[in-house]
Amino acid sequence: MIFVQALKNACILSCYIQPGAKSTQVDSIYNDCLKIKISRPPVDDQANKELIKFLAKILDIKKTQISIRSGEHSRYKKLLIEDKFEYITGKLNAFNV
Repeated sequence: MIFVQALKNACILSCYIQPGAKSTQVDSIYNDCLKIKISRPPVDDQANKELIKFLAKILDIKKTQISIRSGEHSRYKKLLIEDKFEYITGKLNAFNV
């Protein structure tokens, strides 16, 4: 998976976010990033909070294990996920992206 980088006991997930979508869901691969549609608008950090909540749910990890490392005010984001690379990629494989 080109959009996930392995670190020691963590990984970096490169995402492209589409806020204000009809529903929150994993969509596709876009410019070497995982494209995620977010139902919340990009106002008052709502989309970022929804992104972290959604990823925590689908990856079955705590929200505190996910943090935005870059792109807080951009559609392109790099997220630090504090869990093993193999576990995260295994969970993401379920989305066939």
